[in-house]
Amino acid sequence: MQRTTILCIGLMALVDFSQAVEVEQLRLVPFPKEIRSQPGQFALGPSLVWQVPGAQREVFGRLLNDELKRADLGAAEVRALDSPGPAFRLSTRTGSLNLPAPPNQGAPEGYALEVRPNEVVCAAREPAGLLYGLQTLCQLIRANRQGDALPCLGIRDWPSLRWRSLQDDMTRGPSSTLDTLKFEASLGAYLKMNLMTYYMEYQFAFNKHPQIGPTNGSLSAEELSALVAYAKP
Repeated sequence: MQRTTILCIGLMALVDFSQAVEVEQLRLVPFPKEIRSQPGQFALGPSLVWQVPGAQREVFGRLLNDELKRADLGAAEVRALDSPGPAFRLSTRTGSLNLPAPPNQGAPEGYALEVRPNEVVCAAREPAGLLYGLQTLCQLIRANRQGDALPCLGIRDWPSLRWRSLQDDMTRGPSSTLDTLKFEASLGAYLKMNLMTYYMEYQFAFNKHPQIGPTNGSLSAEELSALVAYAKP
């Protein structure tokens, strides 16, 4: 009896240890504040339904389906989600909505994300938090898939810093194009940054003084306005 008890305790310790290692090995940047491992998988198969708030339908639909396409998976059907607050759900069928409670810390950018055997759900207090929950889902798809499935888990996360910034120093290197700046804005959002700036001295296409900016390395006012419009959502 004593040997059996010791053996059971040892196996329980081994299971807990293996789950902890699995969580630590998740490729998520920045690493979430809280993660708990759960049994099971969510299959990223055909006929996925992607329910999102109506106001974010275009952006959220594009971000998720671009990630699924990158993974050689089928696109999800995008539908509006009726919920009391910012939330999304990825599933193979619609039904009653059971959302996790978002954290109080880090408002407005905290979120709670759960990968369940039949759905992935996320809730936040503000749309900004919901966007970061989506970026975590995209990172799970890109770097943490098990075949065509995601491991079941629960994540609660919020930022440690109010402002998290990146800068492109265009003066001390090749002048960035509008497409490069858009890529940087997308990458910053993917990594849950919320401020982007650039350092520019003379790479601007002045209407009254066209000789100041280099011919093939200057941004126009219209291009910079387009960058703001692209980055804002």
